[in-house]
Amino acid sequence: MTKLFVTRRLLWIIVAATASACQCGRTAAIARLPDGGSASNDAGLPVDAGPLPDAGDGGGGTDAGDGGGLDSGALVDGGSANDAGGSADGGGGSDAGTAVDAGLTDAGATIDAGNVPDGGGDAGLDGGPGLDGGLADAGIVADAGPCTPQNGGCAASASCCGGLVCSVVGGASGRYCEPNSATGCGLNSTLCNGVCVTTLTDPVNCGGCGLRCAANQVCTGGSCQGAASCPQGLTACNGSCVDLQSSSANCGACGSPCPAGQGCAAGSCVQSVALSDGGPSCAGGGPPVRVGDAGICVGTLAQVTFRWALCACGDVGPGDVLKTDAFNSAFGPYADGGPGGSVGANGGFQSGSLFDIGGTAWFGGDAGMGFGSSGNRVGADLLINGPLANGGDLQVVGDAWINGSASGPTAIGGTLHVPTVGSVGAGVQADGGVVVGAVFVPPPCDCAAGQLIDVAAIVLDGQAHNDNASIGLDPDALNSAGAGYAGAQRLDLPCGRYYLSAIHAGSAVTIAVHGRTAIFVGGNVDMGSPFSVTIDPQAEVDFFIGGTINSGANVSFGSTEVPAQSRVYVAGNAMSLGGSSIVIAGNFYLPYASFSNGNPMDLYGSMFSGSYGGGPVTIHYDTAVLSSGQECGADAGTPCTSCRDCSNQACIAGSCGACQSNLDCCSPLICSRTVGRCVPPG
Repeated sequence: MTKLFVTRRLLWIIVAATASACQCGRTAAIARLPDGGSASNDAGLPVDAGPLPDAGDGGGGTDAGDGGGLDSGALVDGGSANDAGGSADGGGGSDAGTAVDAGLTDAGATIDAGNVPDGGGDAGLDGGPGLDGGLADAGIVADAGPCTPQNGGCAASASCCGGLVCSVVGGASGRYCEPNSATGCGLNSTLCNGVCVTTLTDPVNCGGCGLRCAANQVCTGGSCQGAASCPQGLTACNGSCVDLQSSSANCGACGSPCPAGQGCAAGSCVQSVALSDGGPSCAGGGPPVRVGDAGICVGTLAQVTFRWALCACGDVGPGDVLKTDAFNSAFGPYADGGPGGSVGANGGFQSGSLFDIGGTAWFGGDAGMGFGSSGNRVGADLLINGPLANGGDLQVVGDAWINGSASGPTAIGGTLHVPTVGSVGAGVQADGGVVVGAVFVPPPCDCAAGQLIDVAAIVLDGQAHNDNASIGLDPDALNSAGAGYAGAQRLDLPCGRYYLSAIHAGSAVTIAVHGRTAIFVGGNVDMGSPFSVTIDPQAEVDFFIGGTINSGANVSFGSTEVPAQSRVYVAGNAMSLGGSSIVIAGNFYLPYASFSNGNPMDLYGSMFSGSYGGGPVTIHYDTAVLSSGQECGADAGTPCTSCRDCSNQACIAGSCGACQSNLDCCSPLICSRTVGRCVPPG
C-alpha cells in the first residue's frame, strides 16, 4: 500500500481572547496538541467549537442536503456520554472553543517542527466526493485486454470498460475506472445494454459491462475470484457469493428457492410479511435517506461517525485477543492483514492478552496503557495520555507519544516523545531517537456534549414520519407482543423509511433490505432465536434502535461483502449478542453501552461504544464507510466550523477545502498534501 510518512511537527493551540475568534471568551494560552486532534475542528478533542450548522438552513451553516458535513442540530444529545464501563468521561477534556494555528507540516512536508504526533502513515484516499475510499496499489486492478476494468488505472474514460468512467480525482496510484454514477443506477452499479447491473458482484458483468467470470469463479469486489474466495459467511452459487441462511433464491442450498409468499430465515422457507404494492420510487436504489428534524443524510452521518475500527468513550480492556486490520470493499474482497484499523479510547487501555492494532492506537485517559502479553503490535502511531506499563513486549511501526514513563521491551520504528517528568526504561528503543518535552494527548473519540448523536430523537421522528402506509407495513409486524403481529418471520423492504414498534419473536426472523433504507425501532430488539438483517449489494441500511439489542442466539447483520453499507445506532445502554461464534458486518454506534462478547467475534466494519471488554475479537475495518457521504453530494466550499461539517475533511477559514496539515483532519485521519485530502492512517 502506498504510504506517505510524516515526521514530527509542532502544533500550537492558540486560545483566542475574543468570542469572535474562538466562541469561548477564554484568555490566551499556549499548549502542545497532537496533530490530527483539533479543538477548532472537533478532530479528537471533546470540545465545542461553537454550534454546528443547521442542515438545510441555507444560511451560515453547512447544508446537509447538499452533502455537507455533519449537522448536529436536533441529532446530537446535549448531555455527556454515559459512563458505561465505570470510566467514561462524559464530556471532560479541553476548553471549549479552542482555536488552532494549522500553519505546520503534513504528510507531504519534510519539516521537523517538534514534539507532536501526526497520526500515522498515509494509507491513501479516503474517498470523499468523486473518490472511492482507501485506494492502494494492492486495490488497483491491472489493465485487462482492450479495456480497463473497475478500479483499474486510467487516464481517460475511453480506456475504461463499458459502463465505467475514469474518476475525476486521482487516488494514491492515480485515476481509476469506476461505475458511471450519472446513469442513476445506484450503489456499485452502472448501465449495461440499457439495464442497470451491479458490476461489484455480477458474474456476467464483473468489473465492467460484458466482463464474464469463468465457470469456476465468483464475482466479488468487482473482480473474478476463485470460488473459495467468497467473504466469510457467504457461499459460492452460480458465480455469486450468497448467504444460504437468508437468500430466498438459495435457501439452505444453492438453487433452492422459496415459494411465493415465503422467504428465507435461518436457512428455511418461512412466512413473509404481506405488503401492498406501491411505496417510494426506488430507481437506482432510491434517493439518499435523510433522518431527524434536521434531515441529515445518513451517508454523511456514517462517514463522520465511523472513523475508527474501535472507539470507546471509556476504557478499552479486552479480556482476550484483539486484532484489527482494514480493507476497502469497493476495491475487492477482504484480505487478511491489510494495513489500517485504528483503535481509540477516551479512557485507558488494559489487556492481559495479545493485541495487534493495524492502524493508530490512541488512548486519552491518564491511566495510560498496560498489558502483560507478548507479541503485541501497533501498525501506525501510538498516542498515550499517561504511562506505558509494558509487561510483555510491543512493536510500534510509527512514532510514539507517551505522556508519562515508558517501560518494558518496546521497539518504536519512529521517534519517541516523552515529557520531562517521564522516565524511559532500558528496554524501550526508538529508531528515531527520544525527544523530551511537553506532551499532550487529547481524547480521540467524539463523546463530548454536542458530539453525541441523539438516536432516541431520530427514532421518534421516524415514528412520526415514515413510509409504512405506502406498503401496508404494520409497526407490530415483527413484534410478537403487538396487536398487529401475524406470525411472519421474514420482512422484505424496498427503499424508504420504515417504523417498527419492536423486534421480538420466538422463532427465527430475517429482514432483507433491497434499497436505500432506514429502519426505526421504537423499543428493543430482543430475540431468543436466530436473527439476521441482510442487504443487496446495491442497498444500504441504517438501523436506529430506541432501546437495546439482546440476542440469545446466532445473529447475522449486513453483508461481509459490503460492510460499509450497514449501520446500527442504539439509544439504549446494552448490546448483547449470542451464538457460539459471532460474525457480523456493519458499523455499530452504542455510546451508552458497555459492550463485551463472551464468544469469538469477527466484526466486518467498526464499533463506537461506551466502553469495550470481552472475548477474542477481530475487527476488519471497511474504509469504504469513509466514502458513504459521497451520495449526499460534494461539500467543497460549503460553510463550516469544524472538520465534522466537511465530512472529515478540512475546514479552512470557514469553508470546506483542501487540508494543509493533519490538524485539519478529524482524528485519526491524516492529511495527504499530495491530493489535499484527509486519509486513514495505516
